[in-house]
Amino acid sequence: MHIDYRQLFASECERISEIDPSTFVKRVWRKVDSVKQWIEINWQDEDFPEGYDNHLAALKETFEHGGFAIGAFDGERLIGFCSVNLDEFGKQYKYVLLDQIFISKEYKRNGIGRKLFYMSADQARRCGAEKFYICAGSSEDTLTFYDSLGCKEAEEINQVLYENDPNDVQLEYDLSNTHDYFKPLPTYYFFAQISDAPEWNKINDLFSEYKNNKPIFQSVLDGNYEGSIYVDCEANPTWAVLQMPIGFHFTAGKLIEKEVLEDILFNRILSAQEEKQLVVFSPSDEWQPLLESIFKPRKGFIVPRKMFQFCHDKYKQALERQPKLPENVEIITVKERIDGEFCKNDEWISRLFLNGECVSTCTAPMTGGGYAEIGVETHPDFQGHGYATLTALALIQKLLDDSFIPCWSAWPYRAASQSLAVKVGFIPEPDVNAWLWDENECS
Repeated sequence: MHIDYRQLFASECERISEIDPSTFVKRVWRKVDSVKQWIEINWQDEDFPEGYDNHLAALKETFEHGGFAIGAFDGERLIGFCSVNLDEFGKQYKYVLLDQIFISKEYKRNGIGRKLFYMSADQARRCGAEKFYICAGSSEDTLTFYDSLGCKEAEEINQVLYENDPNDVQLEYDLSNTHDYFKPLPTYYFFAQISDAPEWNKINDLFSEYKNNKPIFQSVLDGNYEGSIYVDCEANPTWAVLQMPIGFHFTAGKLIEKEVLEDILFNRILSAQEEKQLVVFSPSDEWQPLLESIFKPRKGFIVPRKMFQFCHDKYKQALERQPKLPENVEIITVKERIDGEFCKNDEWISRLFLNGECVSTCTAPMTGGGYAEIGVETHPDFQGHGYATLTALALIQKLLDDSFIPCWSAWPYRAASQSLAVKVGFIPEPDVNAWLWDENECS
């Protein structure tokens, strides 16, 4: 059995539903006539002790207050987690609350809970805490588990936590007993929307080193296109990884630790995508050894992206060569929202109609920082008649009127796209390399 461990994110809270929390409780520790003793109850609990909804709410509250959670995964399934609230309390010691720890029924007694506990203890210690405070359930199995870990009765009792459930046993664990038993988990912050990030300008500055692909990543940074961001620090980020739903991803800032970048790319981004493919761009050659060390062992490889720079003079020449439109041809350029696209705003679209039927479309779905990425699609039955050229020229004119700099890029096998770029006013530039991993090609 191979179990992977990594930090959980607030967006993953509902995944605790993947855990089977059912358990059989034979005996519990209770006070009877002022005497503590084991009481046999033989109870089968099919759900989380306080119900799924309450445990879900508690986990969300952990994240809202700056705590953390570590998950254990069998493949892509969450089979256990441990959450820690980092709000400190206590008079003699800096206590933090180990709030929840659960292992799916069929995975118990494999050391998974023990590892989650010690990994969480190590991370809490690194955050400055001195002791875990634990409101342990009173079942025999639960108390035996904590006793085996070295937990003891709490020296200081948190009255509020005690009164939540007087049947719980108040325990503590000295975090000084945890000395780098495990490598620190990769720690970073994830924002599902760029607008959620508190220091947008600082994140945006990290991408200033890029000379190409500007409208693609900048469309996300400017909030015009769907995308997510990973950063090392909320207040003063020094690196970032930008994730896009089209499968393009961009690294920026200082070089990232290999373990962290591997975790983001292959555990986070890839596992969340339906299409198991990664295309990763970097701002400079300095990144290549790092990316090679991650992709090459997985049989990933470099693919060149053909880049083109817009030239006004070439564009004017293309306009001069443009033939007069036949009477049965009409080009309409509008700004509208396209269903099924990842754009958040209306986009410029040029459509060429032949006898009333749309046969060619040119769009600029990604715009940002004053740049616009162009894409053209012509119906196969009508290719080779110059319709794509006419449609592209019309859209470029509208983009220029709207103060955008048109941009064009294509994969090497898109020969027609590369030829079209030159026809409508673009000049080829040096290729930009991307690292590619595809499940079908690299497995």
